[in-house]
Amino acid sequence: MKLGLRTVRFGLDYDIKGEPMPSAGEVERILACAHEKSVAVLGAAPAQGDSEEIIGASLPDESSFRVITKTAPGLLATVSLVH
Repeated sequence: MKLGLRTVRFGLDYDIKGEPMPSAGEVERILACAHEKSVAVLGAAPAQGDSEEIIGASLPDESSFRVITKTAPGLLATVSLVH
C-alpha cells in the first residue's frame, strides 16, 4: 500500500480551524517523518500557493517522493523527485 500526503497547507493558509501555515522548519520535519514512514506520494498544485517550491526546498537528502501535481484539465504533470 502506498501512502500520500496532501501539501496544500505548505503553500496556503488553508485551515478550517484558522491554524497558521507550517514554518519552513516544520515542513522539513513533516517531510522527514513522511519519508521515515514510507509515504510515497506528495500531492501538490500550482493553485496551492508556494507549496511546490516549499517542497523542493524542504526535501530530505535521501527522499524519493513522487510528486503528483494537479493541473488544468487535459494536462498531465507528474514529477519524481530523487534528492
